[in-house]
Amino acid sequence: MISLKDLTQEQIAELQAQMKAKEAEEQEKRKQDIEAYKDLVDETVSSVFCGLADVSEFLAKNKELAENQLNKIIEVKNELYGAKDEQQTHTFTTKDGKMSVCIGYRIANDYDETLGNGIAKVHEFISSLAVNDETARLVNIIGSLLRTDKNGNMKPSRVLELSKLAMDINDQGFTEGVKIIQAAYKPRRTRTFITAWLNLENGGKQYLNLSMSNPNE
Repeated sequence: MISLKDLTQEQIAELQAQMKAKEAEEQEKRKQDIEAYKDLVDETVSSVFCGLADVSEFLAKNKELAENQLNKIIEVKNELYGAKDEQQTHTFTTKDGKMSVCIGYRIANDYDETLGNGIAKVHEFISSLAVNDETARLVNIIGSLLRTDKNGNMKPSRVLELSKLAMDINDQGFTEGVKIIQAAYKPRRTRTFITAWLNLENGGKQYLNLSMSNPNE
């Protein structure tokens, strides 16, 4: 085994130069590998993006076409049965029962800025109650109904329960607070969605994948 002590200064200098050259070569190779990787990313993203853009445009056009066609048969159904259907979803199935398409929308439970005023009014009523077992139970019930979601909105079902309580309790302040909450409710219709599926003989459904994710996951 060769020791550094056995080498001359010239040999040590040559060895150091070789090590530096090898290190520089490795760094240059890594630099080239990184650049090649970035080129691969650039090429792949450009190719995938263009392909997805075509898919997006195709889906958008066919979704618009499907909406127009389905809305037409909704109009025909309303005219045929003599009443406008206010339901949020409409499902249509072929006569043989094999293919179904559903068009609809959901309701976002939004409230205006006066919701907080109504809640505060109800809290005033809670604060005015004498403390006993019966009122403690009532406070807990009202408190649970006043809970809001992460967006600061209340479920309409809870507002309905509050209005029933207001009728039973018959307190002016409480009733006013509930009325403010009800008036603050501004439901918002979301964008239209469409789903389609095959009705299987075993009673199951095989959905068409109309998004980039797997509908069965």
